[in-house]
Amino acid sequence: MAWIDTVKAVPFPEIAAEIGLETARNHSFKPCPSCKVEVRGSNDHRGPIGISSDAAGWCCHHCGARGDVVDLVSLWIVGNKLKSVDRESKVLVREWFERKGYCEGVVRTDRKYSLPACKKPSDSSRVVDEAYVYVKPQRPPLEEVRGLWKSSIRLTDALQAPEMYSDPLLTFLADRSFSVSDLDRAGVFKIIPEIYDHPWPSWWPKNWASNWRMVTPAYEPDGSFASLHGRGMRSLPGQPKTRWPLGFSAGGLFMANRAGVMMMRGREVRLDGLIICEGFTDLMRASSAVVRENLDFAILSATSGSFKAIKSVKIPPGVPVYLATDPDDAGKRYAKIVKDNLKNHQIFHLPLT
Repeated sequence: MAWIDTVKAVPFPEIAAEIGLETARNHSFKPCPSCKVEVRGSNDHRGPIGISSDAAGWCCHHCGARGDVVDLVSLWIVGNKLKSVDRESKVLVREWFERKGYCEGVVRTDRKYSLPACKKPSDSSRVVDEAYVYVKPQRPPLEEVRGLWKSSIRLTDALQAPEMYSDPLLTFLADRSFSVSDLDRAGVFKIIPEIYDHPWPSWWPKNWASNWRMVTPAYEPDGSFASLHGRGMRSLPGQPKTRWPLGFSAGGLFMANRAGVMMMRGREVRLDGLIICEGFTDLMRASSAVVRENLDFAILSATSGSFKAIKSVKIPPGVPVYLATDPDDAGKRYAKIVKDNLKNHQIFHLPLT
């Protein structure tokens, strides 16, 4: 299946973080999704999971389970490797990768879904195999997304109360040397309501409000408002730093500053350049720098599964592109995707500090 080939290219550490595995000594991971142990042995306190030199394969040194990232997720979700489970279990694994944006959206044609009707394959939608056809990725209900964004407040307003001096939000901003006024001037970051102050939708459970408090809009490549992305204020064991709406796909979405949104919508906007960065925190860094220095730059930030969509963004001819992806393996892979899809633009590397 084509989707398996696509997701196998994602490095093990990235998928391990998505399912909540912890890093341990000497580049090991814990616990094992098969035997559930957290150390290799009584005298060896490294995590049981070791990975291959190319970060594509893994092995548990306690129980002997081994495989690739697809097997890892399959063990975690349905309790066995993909080749050993029934067809319905394979669908669950496949849909997990789709929701995370690691492969294109599909639905089964041989069972009923509470989703829009399947589209017929065309030049822009391909058959994955005889049981699947491509469909548009599923987003949360737009009115609910708009409602949560409208109910959220500016950082300055959120931090006015005296008790906020010891709040994790203030600590998060101070530890990273962010200016609240710069972030508010950027206009793309807000703080969601308190836990009892909003009719929380099913895709954003109210218990998320206590930690994943800062949100930013996410857009389709044409600039259509589609979703929200949230950033946690504290590092919680086994929990991700950021959140996308529960049960919906984030693939193909971009976070952006105002100039970036105008550019995606095809509006006339003066641009000295486009910054493409990675994730929520780097969007904050880039937005703060552009506001602080009064620069005419558009900013687009993506997460796993979205960088390929850059080919669909309306970038004006002659606008230089500055890549600010991380220097790790994942960042290098994202940078290559951008370069492969923007061959007609000048591309420069820009470290964000």
